Amino acid sequence: MLSFNPLLAQDTGSLELSTVIEVSQMEDDSEVMLEGFIGEQVGDDKYLFKDDTGTMTIEVENDTWRGQNVNEDIKVRIVGEYEKDAGSEEIQVEWLEIVELE
Repeated sequence: MLSFNPLLAQDTGSLELSTVIEVSQMEDDSEVMLEGFIGEQVGDDKYLFKDDTGTMTIEVENDTWRGQNVNEDIKVRIVGEYEKDAGSEEIQVEWLEIVELE
């Protein structure tokens, strides 16, 4: 049986833009959308994501980049799932797009 996942269809109409600080207060497995900047790589597929309110680790698998070249000066929008375990939190990114070039 196939299920429809609106994140995979890039349907972000039902999601509101959140900040890092707002996401850190959400429940585990919440679907989130944020805008900010991807900085330092801290693991195989893990990076630091930063907005005006803070920094959070994100996981971006190779196919999620879709050939986009991103650096710390390029603003992006990410959509994914917030994962919260004892003592750690991250966003598993399912969609990433460049918002503006600087």
